[in-house]
Amino acid sequence: MELPPVSPLPSDTPKPKNMMLLIGGGVVALLLIAVGAAALVLQLTGNRSNTIPQLVAGDTQIYAAITPNLNDLPNIDRLRKAFPELMDYQQSETFNAQMKEEWGVTFQEDVAPWIGAEMGVAISGLPFEDILDFEALSMGDTPNVQEGDVKAVILLATRDEKAAQAFLDKQRQYRESKGDQFTSTQTGGITIYTQQGDDTPGASFALVRGHVVFASNAELISAIITRDPSGNETLAANPRFQHVLAALSPDRIGFVFVNGEPLAKGIEANSEQLVADMPEATANQLLDQLESVKALQGVGFSFSVLADGVAFDALSVFDPNGLSQATRDQLKDASTAVSGDRIANVSGDALMAISFRIPASFADQIRDTIASDPEIADQVAAFEQQMDIDLNRDLLDWFQGEASIVLLPGEEIMGSPMPVTGYFAIKPNDRGAAEDGINRLIAGLEMMSGGELGLTDAEVGGVTWSAFSPEGQPLGGYGFVGDDLVIGFGNTALEAAAAPTSNLSSNVAYQAGAKVLPNPNGGMLFINLPDMLAMAEEFGGMSDPEVTDRLAPFKAITAGGVPGMNDKGVTFGRLFLVISSQ
Repeated sequence: MELPPVSPLPSDTPKPKNMMLLIGGGVVALLLIAVGAAALVLQLTGNRSNTIPQLVAGDTQIYAAITPNLNDLPNIDRLRKAFPELMDYQQSETFNAQMKEEWGVTFQEDVAPWIGAEMGVAISGLPFEDILDFEALSMGDTPNVQEGDVKAVILLATRDEKAAQAFLDKQRQYRESKGDQFTSTQTGGITIYTQQGDDTPGASFALVRGHVVFASNAELISAIITRDPSGNETLAANPRFQHVLAALSPDRIGFVFVNGEPLAKGIEANSEQLVADMPEATANQLLDQLESVKALQGVGFSFSVLADGVAFDALSVFDPNGLSQATRDQLKDASTAVSGDRIANVSGDALMAISFRIPASFADQIRDTIASDPEIADQVAAFEQQMDIDLNRDLLDWFQGEASIVLLPGEEIMGSPMPVTGYFAIKPNDRGAAEDGINRLIAGLEMMSGGELGLTDAEVGGVTWSAFSPEGQPLGGYGFVGDDLVIGFGNTALEAAAAPTSNLSSNVAYQAGAKVLPNPNGGMLFINLPDMLAMAEEFGGMSDPEVTDRLAPFKAITAGGVPGMNDKGVTFGRLFLVISSQ
């Protein structure tokens, strides 16, 4: 990977007026320095630091930080084995040669001696009203961000200010030797250097309060110098930031905060165009729910290294008192957890399994959508008459409850190899209504097909299925397994749904991935990564051995979220990568 040049554009070259301003010039190189320092910081400190928010502005829109902790060292070692190029590339000859060419410095000689325990990036000035212009996005247009709109500051804590100043002087002198020109200004006795003709985040730099600071202009650094760290104008004092930070995982080694206020205003400004093509009832329902966006405090993402792998968390924090009634109703409907054994009891051969809940409001939304459009209502009525069914009685009234989708290894079906088989299962709120309804729906399809479905009873795994068996071998069908209505494709799927020879609960990777998810949860995802990759490779989807080797340490992916929202207004979800200990 070649680092971007830090020299200014020629005077006759037009500068881009879009989001590329954020990744131009020195920002990529600076972030590489920050990320590369993470592994080294683990050896230097055992305390989590969080002082940078006391330096940056309270109206910061996006703030990202890396805060490693020595207590995670055994887990970091596991991560290092999985991502050696990420965790150890600061020692790479190639990486240091690139830094030397672009900056005149190397990590080991010029950055390692001073780098501290905390690194942060603060961004403001993003016009969310334009960025969230859904109509423009659907047309593939790039948001029109004017020069100077976006303000970015990168801060790196130091443990040796003398070495840090030497680094700043050395890279500046090297850039000057390549023709870059700098001006210097003084604020509070601190010298700020700024590259002429540049407004990327590497343009201005200084050593401020024990931090190396890079910014897109000198004014941003001056503001940091004059800002009272204990005052109310800092990000640390922002209640929105505090609420999100308190909800993030205490195990995090890195996180991102998105200020909810500008994000909410951007969504609100574009809400009408978002629902422009929706049926009236659906649009009104969504607009009612979008009223709750005003209560959004912030969004947070974090990265944690745990004993068995890597966790990626995402959460949003709302003011519960600001939620609309429509949102409250939806949250109440979504607050019921999915039973933990729904995925645990799935066949141990599963390539992927997903559990979730179909709420009662799902049927109401469909009914409202149909009723809001006379043309759709007429089509549904004609469909019901043609199939001799009642959509409410035969489907919508009972189609709610816990559900799952399971993918399994493939088999040969009608002479052709299929990569996967699988089934959908739902535990309906009324089994009798579901049994009658599905039978009437199938009878309607049979009538429409002129009797060509050819479903017959077949015993598979101790369950009687209504199955499609053209050559005496069931290729798919439906039936009840306990209280679950199961619709499966492939004999393998029917057998696995009815009588699995093993369960995921005995899978070591599943155990590791499930125990770190929210419990209870509103649903769960499990992916058997090695088996999924092997299947993809067998069918020609994974031909690059380097990719296969790169993914070899990962044994599974799990994901899950809390049901609904907790009493503090937090919604939370986690994706976890299970890493082999070998």
